[in-house]
Amino acid sequence: MLAKRLTHIDHSLAGKSYLLGNDFSAADAYLFVTLGWSSVAHVDLSAFANTVSYVDRIAARASVQSVKAADTKKALEFALRAFGRVFSEDTPADFMRWLAERTSPQTCRRNN
Repeated sequence: MLAKRLTHIDHSLAGKSYLLGNDFSAADAYLFVTLGWSSVAHVDLSAFANTVSYVDRIAARASVQSVKAADTKKALEFALRAFGRVFSEDTPADFMRWLAERTSPQTCRRNN
């Protein structure tokens, strides 16, 4: 079911920079966030070349970089308060890996 939807998205992006053509819209912001969860959900997007290019193009936008930096800082502060663990702002990937290990579907099933 998911592959069918991703295929639809991928075909919709063919020949376009964004969902509705050459202009970035709110729909792109929502889809970017949704597709961003693919790594957390362990969904491989590599078979969807248009989608991967689309995600890379949006991720490169200055506004997205700014929001990601602010979110990373908040996440690192949260980790310190919630888990008593210090993560460097220079290595947010360490925190994301550490968090993903604790929030994988297998871990959540074990802990419930």
